[in-house]
Amino acid sequence: MKANQNQNKNPGRSRACENEGFLLSADLEIQLLLHLHIYIIDQRMIAQLSQIAEQGLLD
Repeated sequence: MKANQNQNKNPGRSRACENEGFLLSADLEIQLLLHLHIYIIDQRMIAQLSQIAEQGLLD
């Protein structure tokens, strides 16, 4: 009952919390995608370096 009264006092606060939660979720998703992208690039570079090493072009 008390929580319901608090929501009635400041209805915009509920919306702000909801928006903040969405932004935090979006931020975490962006961070995850960046890490995944960097990981994929690293894996490609490792594969290319391995290929170069196998060809004997890398001392």
